[in-house]
Amino acid sequence: MKDQDKKADSSELEKSKAHIIVEIIEYMTNSVVIKTIIKKSTGNISVMSFDSGEGLTEKTSPFDTFVQNLEGKAEIVLIKKPICWNQARE
Repeated sequence: MKDQDKKADSSELEKSKAHIIVEIIEYMTNSVVIKTIIKKSTGNISVMSFDSGEGLTEKTSPFDTFVQNLEGKAEIVLIKKPICWNQARE
């Protein structure tokens, strides 16, 4: 993925208001879209969308990481162990 194909938005969400996660991020063809919705000195929460075939390089974080797949399939690697994830599974 080229740097120009990675879209990031660092504006936080409005506080004290309910938000529907799938409505605050959109898909872009051939891109990864990242929106940081909470930014604190103790850690950040970011929402990401990936077009089919797109991904991120390995990254580490000094904070806990939470992953929720809202749609489609994904392969997530945690501590060098791949996990295949299909949102439709029961």
